[in-house]
Amino acid sequence: MDKMPDKIDPCIEELRLCISRLSRSHARMRLLAIASCVLFAVTLMIGLRSPDRSASIECDEITVIDKSGRKRMWLGVDGGQPGLVLFDSHGRPRAALGIAPPYQEPSLGFFTSQGIPSLAIGQFKKGPALTMAASNGKPALAVECLAQGSVITLNDDDGKNRIKLGVTDAGPAILLMDKSGSPVWNVSGDRMNP
Repeated sequence: MDKMPDKIDPCIEELRLCISRLSRSHARMRLLAIASCVLFAVTLMIGLRSPDRSASIECDEITVIDKSGRKRMWLGVDGGQPGLVLFDSHGRPRAALGIAPPYQEPSLGFFTSQGIPSLAIGQFKKGPALTMAASNGKPALAVECLAQGSVITLNDDDGKNRIKLGVTDAGPAILLMDKSGSPVWNVSGDRMNP
């Protein structure tokens, strides 16, 4: 299957534009996440500072509530893993920062108002990754930076891989899959040149 069908050309252009938009969105989200973490850390350090430098707080968890008694923030250790969870005004978790098992790597996750995972950024054993979910909570897009290259995966509504775009030491590669996950078209390396 060396020659790409004519019908795929508009799809590839659309994918290129989609990837460009997602890259810009990823950069903004990453900057927002870093700024939020820094702001929280500075606020926490300022709040805990006291004239007596030997003073400390030791506890398993800290829960911050609003004037209505609703949980708005939780900081603690759950299952041996440290974490921070931010809650909306209805008490639903909306963002979480923690160390993800099993590889003890940092991750940041965002949730919809219904509590469905929508975005995750993490440093994993294979490398950093960004995952976006569809409204049903199933993975829709993943961007991974691996030791051997980078991969972008687009999934269908069921969360099944349908398109993989990648760049490795061997060169660029594109793989299109049907609903069962079987390859229907692929190209890699030198065959990418027109």
